[in-house]
Amino acid sequence: MYQYAGENMKIGFYFGLAAVIVLMIVCIYIRFSAMLEARPDQVLEAWSDGYKAYETVLYHIRYDSTYSHYSGMNYPFGEHVVPADCQPVLSNTVKLLKPLFPSIDDYTMPMVHYSMILSFFLCGIFVYLIFSKWDVAPWYAVPAAVGITFLNPQTERMAGHFGLGHLAAVPMTLYLLLVWEEKPTLRTNLALAATVFVFSMLHFYFFAMLAFLIFFYLFFSYLLKPSRVKLIQSATAFTIQVLLPFVFFYIWMNYLDPVNDRSVSPEGFFDYKAYWEGLLLSEAQPWYSWIDQHISHIRRLNIENKSYLGLVAVVYALVVIARWLGAYFRKPAIQLNATYSHTTNAAFYAAFVILLFSLGLPFIIRGLEPLLAYTGPIRQFRSVGRFAWVFYYVINILAFTALFHLLKDKRTWTWIVGVCGLGFMLYEARNQTLSTKFDLWTIKECQPGHTFNDITGLTYSDYQTTLPIPYCNIGSEIPGFNQQGQVLQKVLLLSTQTSLPTAGAMLTRTSLSQTLKQLQLISEPYRIPAIFEDYPNDKPILMVWDERYAPPAATRYRHLLDGAKLVYRKDDELEPYGFYNLPLDSYHKRIEQRRDSIRNILQNDTLLHAIGPFRTTAPDTNFWYDAMDTETADKHYLGSGGKKLDLADKAFLFTGPMPSGVNRQVVSFWVYMNKDFIPRTELEIVEYGPDPVAPRMVRKVGDIIAAIDNNGWALVELPYQPNGPRNGVSISLKNYATSSGVLYVDELLIRPVDTNLYREDAEHLWWNNRVFEK
Repeated sequence: MYQYAGENMKIGFYFGLAAVIVLMIVCIYIRFSAMLEARPDQVLEAWSDGYKAYETVLYHIRYDSTYSHYSGMNYPFGEHVVPADCQPVLSNTVKLLKPLFPSIDDYTMPMVHYSMILSFFLCGIFVYLIFSKWDVAPWYAVPAAVGITFLNPQTERMAGHFGLGHLAAVPMTLYLLLVWEEKPTLRTNLALAATVFVFSMLHFYFFAMLAFLIFFYLFFSYLLKPSRVKLIQSATAFTIQVLLPFVFFYIWMNYLDPVNDRSVSPEGFFDYKAYWEGLLLSEAQPWYSWIDQHISHIRRLNIENKSYLGLVAVVYALVVIARWLGAYFRKPAIQLNATYSHTTNAAFYAAFVILLFSLGLPFIIRGLEPLLAYTGPIRQFRSVGRFAWVFYYVINILAFTALFHLLKDKRTWTWIVGVCGLGFMLYEARNQTLSTKFDLWTIKECQPGHTFNDITGLTYSDYQTTLPIPYCNIGSEIPGFNQQGQVLQKVLLLSTQTSLPTAGAMLTRTSLSQTLKQLQLISEPYRIPAIFEDYPNDKPILMVWDERYAPPAATRYRHLLDGAKLVYRKDDELEPYGFYNLPLDSYHKRIEQRRDSIRNILQNDTLLHAIGPFRTTAPDTNFWYDAMDTETADKHYLGSGGKKLDLADKAFLFTGPMPSGVNRQVVSFWVYMNKDFIPRTELEIVEYGPDPVAPRMVRKVGDIIAAIDNNGWALVELPYQPNGPRNGVSISLKNYATSSGVLYVDELLIRPVDTNLYREDAEHLWWNNRVFEK
């Protein structure tokens, strides 16, 4: 366990272990006292990802009938507990204990906090244990372990991304790999498999992170000491440590969760990678602002781009890499005691490769971007910047191992460097950990007398789901339905208090077809939502309307009020919202009203003008219509044809002068949307010509869905204001999310905003690119 000879050294190790335990407890209490003392109704994050994480855990504990499925969002489909962020190792443990302790779920919020704090504590312990493997004396290892733990880049996640706030994952895995090196037994292999399993059940990113660490460590360990025995041991280890948990998750998440149209490559890989500024600099350190103001402006980054390493580790890494390059890679990168040179170098090489991946390499190199399509399930882990956490722990532990061994030289300057380096790291750790605020929020609807169950006159069992307005649906890679306001908080809290699930979603990798069905609930009246066939009954929907962020009189959702009945309103200056009874048959009535209105106008409006097969509210031909019937495609929406486009190429739908000059116009066309990547296709309108031009306009088609049919087709619609009367425009489509695949488009219409077009035949009524059966 501890490599120094003698019983005194063994005693010193245990005194050091006791010291690190005491110090971690004291420092954790000082830093996280608010979390430790939080009441069951207090939360760290009350609006977005963090609050969702609380409620998914709590709903799963209270109401789900199985340990595998979460039904609180995306009603009636729900989601598997892993992508639903239910932290199943926590929620299922509590769920298992609930029959014995019926009130245990009331303490879910504190348990979420304590889970992260326990992992924080274990991080310090395992960093210390790694130091002991590399002969760092306790007096130096104890403060170094505490400092590295508090400097870590994951603390910010503890304020919102709770599953990712478990620090012990990498240090525990690295320590067990060192134990495996000493004695590659079945018990150690199973311990590593259990570590991978448990942390993956807290957040599935840990599976990829730890699988990478284990694979590359075993790979480089073998290369450094190749032998037939080592190869067999490494292959056996990887099979048990990684492939065994992988097989479990593959079966559990695929065969018990038959959704087959999740996005294979979610958007964000090239945005959520690590940046060098996020590795080398931190806003928490006082010199950051000085550099930004006096030397060079520092690019602003989001949380996914930042994994600050610490200045001591940065300097050490640069020295190691420079020395390694200077030796033309012929000498080991880490040059420490030969006893553990093998393990230190295997750890460094593994972490360094993972660091390169976190930077997006090699896929960010121009021309190599298409290689990402061949990485299989790795594409699911789009926030690759998180993988830099592995390098953080490894390089810091190596740096302070090297600094301690520098002290053996017993020269004055080595002691100055070794002790000052440790002190400087502790100073940075203080700044870094204090930069994240852990304020507690108390939600009024959690207080006795103010809960949703305290509202009189509302029987929640009369409804089958809630519908949040503004609508939120995140996870399917259809953009445009991100969270607005606090309505998602309200419906999630209502769910955990009443068991009533919501049709909204803030999940990870939801089904595309399920999401299109959900969007029919809030898109304009066009077809009876196909999702009604999946509903178990005809109970109405309880529509929860945030009136601050979606004023009922001026919103894209106002048509939903036709046929809806207000059943409760909270008049509050900051959080006004209303509850509406929304019967399912109101959707049919709204469609009938629109159809009747179109029919009446065609039959009775004498002001319409006949232009070819159309009747319009304008006397001249001020529109452009392309039925695309001369095109051949496997799929088309109307008529006899449609366009089949290659997603890899830019396809032009229209080029020329806008049909109504500089008047504000609407571009609309139908897209077969029920296929991965299609909602991320970019519609681009570029004006060109001798006159001044309007700014280039780019929108993802998933952002501008106006109507959805039950056959997978969606109408996209975008207003556009040309600038120059002598100019032309080009309207094109291109998908940058994939290098292969096809796109089906049909029925292009460009018309003035204030002009309506009608058409009818024996079977259909047609209005502004919408088609209704007579």
